[in-house]
Amino acid sequence: MTLPKKCIGCGKCRTKCPQRCIEEGKPYRILQNHCLHCGNCYENCPVKAIVRE
Repeated sequence: MTLPKKCIGCGKCRTKCPQRCIEEGKPYRILQNHCLHCGNCYENCPVKAIVRE
């Protein structure tokens, strides 16, 4: 999963991540080596900025 330029920086993805592997920024960044691919970030993004790979 990646966060493209559509990210508005709201942080909802980060609060829903059980692994705490989303790094704050503009755009936020998913640290792939810790990601469980659970989909919590994807399901909670208000602008659907997360792309499943």
